[in-house]
Amino acid sequence: NGQRACGVEQPSSSTEGLTGFKTHSVLVERLPPKLCHAVFFSATFEHSGVLPSVLEYQVIPLASAVALLVDFSDRRAAEAYVEHFSLPLWAEHGVVKAKVLAPVRPAAQQP
Repeated sequence: NGQRACGVEQPSSSTEGLTGFKTHSVLVERLPPKLCHAVFFSATFEHSGVLPSVLEYQVIPLASAVALLVDFSDRRAAEAYVEHFSLPLWAEHGVVKAKVLAPVRPAAQQP
């Protein structure tokens, strides 16, 4: 009985073909399904001031809920987006967790 990806159409990879392009990824976990819509995601990007730095995002169904994976062009935007989810307004939705993921070097830069 896993959650579905809320019917959000997942965009194709916008970083495909950009070798050496470093992204900063944020994983937002435990999002309530009722908030899992493209309009909601756009609003959170806008309210946290990171919209210009969003490269792509995708919804990931997990066993316990739905997660959002967002790739940013700069680390400050990634950190600001994580900070957005620590605001008191998120307490009413339960425990929404957001974290910056460790960077992954593009295959072209592997030793």
